[in-house]
Amino acid sequence: MDEIGAAALREAQEAIQRGEWARAQTAAQRSLAQGETAEALELLGLACWWLSDIDTLFASRERAFRLYVDAGALQRAARVAVWLDWDYRAFRGEPAVASGWLRRARRLLESHPDCAEFGWLQMREADALLARDALAAAAGASAAAALGRRHGDVDLEYTALSLEGLALVAAGRVALGMQLLDEATAAVVSGDFDDRSQAGVTCCHLISACELVRDFERAEQWCHRVREYCRAWDHPPLFAVCRTQYAGVLIASGRWHDAEQEVSSAITELETMRPGWIGLGILQLAELRRRQGRLDEATMLFERVAASPTAWLGLGAIALERGQNAEAERHGRRFLRRVSRGDHTARAAALELVTLAVATGTSPRVAEQELQELETLAAEVGAPALLGSAGLARGVALMLTGSPTAAVAVLEQAIAAFEQAGVGYDALRTQLALAVALDSCGQDEAARAERDAVIQIGAVLGAASLVEQARERRERLPPPSKPLTTAFGVTITARERDVLALLVTGMTNRQIAERLAVSQHTVHRHVANAFSKLGVSSRAAAVAATLQLGIPVP
Repeated sequence: MDEIGAAALREAQEAIQRGEWARAQTAAQRSLAQGETAEALELLGLACWWLSDIDTLFASRERAFRLYVDAGALQRAARVAVWLDWDYRAFRGEPAVASGWLRRARRLLESHPDCAEFGWLQMREADALLARDALAAAAGASAAAALGRRHGDVDLEYTALSLEGLALVAAGRVALGMQLLDEATAAVVSGDFDDRSQAGVTCCHLISACELVRDFERAEQWCHRVREYCRAWDHPPLFAVCRTQYAGVLIASGRWHDAEQEVSSAITELETMRPGWIGLGILQLAELRRRQGRLDEATMLFERVAASPTAWLGLGAIALERGQNAEAERHGRRFLRRVSRGDHTARAAALELVTLAVATGTSPRVAEQELQELETLAAEVGAPALLGSAGLARGVALMLTGSPTAAVAVLEQAIAAFEQAGVGYDALRTQLALAVALDSCGQDEAARAERDAVIQIGAVLGAASLVEQARERRERLPPPSKPLTTAFGVTITARERDVLALLVTGMTNRQIAERLAVSQHTVHRHVANAFSKLGVSSRAAAVAATLQLGIPVP
């Protein structure tokens, strides 16, 4: 390479470091015009990765790989092969071809296990293991992080550390996993990363871990951080992926209009930039359609990505809503067979699905083994949404075994847990179960209030299936003996009316205390008294009763 070519190569390297992708592409092409080198081709491929110039990306990287092999630079060749594994998955959705490149990288590095390139290989292999064996993935990622530390590759060290954290969370070791993820993302925030794509991947690992344990508040905070990062560094592909993750947070928290905008835009962007990653967007849209009660559309979307175990859960949930319990159980058990017991956290949704399908089928019984696994998982993790899931499953089982009074207490706790987690849809479906338990206890008015809350709040949310279920059950029951306002209107104190009015707006007890300049304990007492007078057992039912009373809402 002459001096002109070398200068252009240096310019391309500097442009990459500054995130000036188009300039890097032009400089690498100028260097290649002076003579073909593997180094210039590798830089050109990296610039094109950011610019989504797919044809040039593959041509450059595959040619760089060949030149490195011919020159005997096997570690560099392996580095490019690892990237090509990523590329064939992300751009072309061809996992078999991708795996072939990963095997070539391993063969090249067989005699060079103590290098950063081997660490990147280990990390990609660990990532591929994550869906099948979380503990094995954690071990592989840990070994990769160790190589990163030993060879001074900060990007490798912290990206692998974040993957290890995600794998540990999936395996149920949530506290340790989150500690590793916090450490890795702190490196992103402090600007320690050189490779911005891996900084983004590290943040995505944290968001995925939050979603696994259903810590949606924390996930949303990091989604916003990643979005800011993508805008600052012109990272459209990662921004599109982040939009799909953020859509999941919005779906869980009941902001479905915003979720649809995010996921629809993300799918459009990924179709062009990263077709291999489009499956996550389709899964999110399918789940949204399911919750909206648009079950035929949801089914078609889930079937588009039917190879994904997550799609099996979605199809199982649809079958359960349609009363096809055997089909729902089949999908849930298929997921459980695919995801090992070591992938502790990932099994939660399938365990709930199987438990509910078995308990409400044509031959009802308690799936005690699955129920106990779910309860153990929820207790170990301690996340409110998981505790709510276990409570729902246990409450339904208690009704089945003739203990409706105990079921009421357990289901009320489950609703509170779901409300604490901010997952309103799950709280509403648990209220439907609570209403059935209250019916069995002879508490007709309380059951009616729960169903009325589902109808009113579900209509605002857009949960058509839940609203329809509540209405059908209510219409089969005799009318109430007396209106709610007659029974309760005169007993609500002025302060209780103030608290209820603020509760309707969605405020927490802490926020209500701040607004009224009283202690949280005082607010808790007022809420408890008002719930008792209204004959309700959840915030959602209290909202419905408050609206029926005509209490003015600020």
